[in-house]
Amino acid sequence: MCNIFKCTVAAALLVSMTAVCVTPALCQEQSISPEKAMMMGFVENYFHHNARDITMRKPLEWGDVQTDEEGNRTIRYKFEALIWDRERILFNMDMTFDKDNHFRNIRHMAGFPRPVQADPPDVTTLEGVQKLVEKFFSQNFFDITARQTVSWGELEKHDDGSVSLVYRYIATTHNSIVRRDERRFTFDKDGNVKSWERTEGFPQPVGNTAEAVTSLEGFLNIEGLKRYPVNKRIADFPADKIDLSSPEASYATQKNLIISNRADKFEQLSNMTRGRPQVPERERRGMSQEVSEEWAKTYREQFDVFEVFVVEDKYAFVFGLRHFDMLYDGNFFVKEGDEWLNTGNDQTLKVEEMAENVQQVLYRHAQDARAAASASNPI
Repeated sequence: MCNIFKCTVAAALLVSMTAVCVTPALCQEQSISPEKAMMMGFVENYFHHNARDITMRKPLEWGDVQTDEEGNRTIRYKFEALIWDRERILFNMDMTFDKDNHFRNIRHMAGFPRPVQADPPDVTTLEGVQKLVEKFFSQNFFDITARQTVSWGELEKHDDGSVSLVYRYIATTHNSIVRRDERRFTFDKDGNVKSWERTEGFPQPVGNTAEAVTSLEGFLNIEGLKRYPVNKRIADFPADKIDLSSPEASYATQKNLIISNRADKFEQLSNMTRGRPQVPERERRGMSQEVSEEWAKTYREQFDVFEVFVVEDKYAFVFGLRHFDMLYDGNFFVKEGDEWLNTGNDQTLKVEEMAENVQQVLYRHAQDARAAASASNPI
């Protein structure tokens, strides 16, 4: 049986020998040494468990492996990354692992990271105008913390070179109100926004509490998965206590912090989070606004915590529902010492989408934990 590092090396070697080239820079290398393949595997394993704000990576170039007198090995990795599905950033860094194959540090090359050169605005195609609408949302409507596309209209082209597009979507605002909305965006021939008029009859309320799903148990199929019910409201947990002793307590602590007016809430949220240490600026702006006592009370009383799923006594997912906007909400956690720390949030109006994501994440955690256990106890 191979240990986790040897398995990683084998996987990297297999990929290097069988995969087609994805960029001209990578195609220049006809063969990859076992040592380089191993280092590439270590880098991929690092990103698999860290940098959760990176939702997509496009490899551009791998450097040669450099080994120092202490046995530490370094490889240069250049790639393009999509940050939280919004911002494209170019990275060029040295990643170093020690002689025992443990990650040591990252050193960015001069001038990196930096934004990827934006493509010129395209008002001639539906896809191009959709990108302009997405750019508009990234720079405006900061009260919207989550948005789900419902439909796009047909592209309208005008005699002066301007274009219009109707966009229907479901939006959640920083005060947790969910509405179905529709706007008609118009851009001039250079891609500058001219108007964003709301369609008559919008916004509209969303959701029906009576139809809500209260358990993911029937959707999940993971060997060794444990489940226990909670069936409490956020209001049933102490509003001013930092309690990370269980997944549900940590979940409630995070929600209570989000809805609080504490001066240190961003510091506390960062302290209890792994893989995403900083609250993104867009979310920070939304959560920085003063929260009324009335809204905080409504938020806590209409936010149910249904259940907890645990794998390998180390990884967990807490499933809940916000009745005030019918948004399913859940957080992933990892146990470090005696504390359960947040590793990510999932929100959706469709429970099937959440169940699919939970299945994938917890299944991967279960596989990784078993691989690590096998590596530490070889037959």
